[in-house]
Amino acid sequence: MTEQVKKEEQGRIEATKSFNDFQSQTRTRIETTVKFILLISGSMLTLSVGAVLSDKPAHISADLLPYLKLAWGALFYSIASGLLLMVLLVITTYHMGLKWVEILKNYPGDGKNKIIKTWRCLEVANWFFGLSGALSCLVGLALIACVAIGVAGNNA
Repeated sequence: MTEQVKKEEQGRIEATKSFNDFQSQTRTRIETTVKFILLISGSMLTLSVGAVLSDKPAHISADLLPYLKLAWGALFYSIASGLLLMVLLVITTYHMGLKWVEILKNYPGDGKNKIIKTWRCLEVANWFFGLSGALSCLVGLALIACVAIGVAGNNA
């Protein structure tokens, strides 16, 4: 093996390690963000439902009730999509692990690094539930804020 080939191989190995580190950091950020969205959505849903169903419920005018219902739906969807995303991430990781095992069984193979990807449908589902869940959380928060402002205005 020539010195040039050894350098190229070492470069591929370093690039692969860097890519794997980047992917790991990205997954950690995604999981942290999803947990944060779940916490916010769950908290806002709990607080708002509690305020309406308490012994002394907040006086919410009839024109604000549709916003409250939409907010609850959006917050519930945000929670559900966040949970689905976490499950899909586990399935995605498992699937990529299976592919990795196949590559390792054939190691050293052709000596080239391979990029392990999961099924396209899992990638699309992950993006869909992640983005729609985050957007739904924001919509739910905005609607709850509108209702809270309306209730405060009515009580003033």
